Amino acid sequence: MVNTEYRDACGEIPGLPVGSTFVSKTEMQCLGMHHRWLSGISYVSSGNSPLECQLPYATCVCSAGGYEDDNDQGEWLWYTGEGGNDLMSSRRQMSSQCLKGGNEALVNNITLQLPVRLVRFVGEDVEESYTKRLYSYDGLYNGEKWELQAGTRGHRVFKCLLVRQQEQLQLRSC
Repeated sequence: MVNTEYRDACGEIPGLPVGSTFVSKTEMQCLGMHHRWLSGISYVSSGNSPLECQLPYATCVCSAGGYEDDNDQGEWLWYTGEGGNDLMSSRRQMSSQCLKGGNEALVNNITLQLPVRLVRFVGEDVEESYTKRLYSYDGLYNGEKWELQAGTRGHRVFKCLLVRQQEQLQLRSC
């Protein structure tokens, strides 16, 4: 059974406090935390947006270390948008990203001042996980700004500065 009650919700999901852990994106989807199995940005598309402006917006970001241009400092991170990454082997940026899908949605969060949930990949070979992988919900983050810049390999990448909201439970120590 998949929790669809909070599918379009920005902000906290009742019963999933900061520090909640997940063993897979499938579990996150079933619990309503993150709805896109292969994408790092879970978002509501313009055709399904309950917002009066009908713009797409992001609900959750999964920072899994899959992009070489990410800069994660815990309380803030420069999150690299989606697309152009070689997911099957090298995990390197192979082409430029476009302002569509999750990238457009995350940029809209900045414009509309909507928070986004942040889930981080904790690591592999984790004993407490039957999949040996573990993700941790680290709270609500606000998008402060975005940039389109040349990435490490020269391809254009969208970078969003996400800053953790204050007065949340302390981050998990890895």
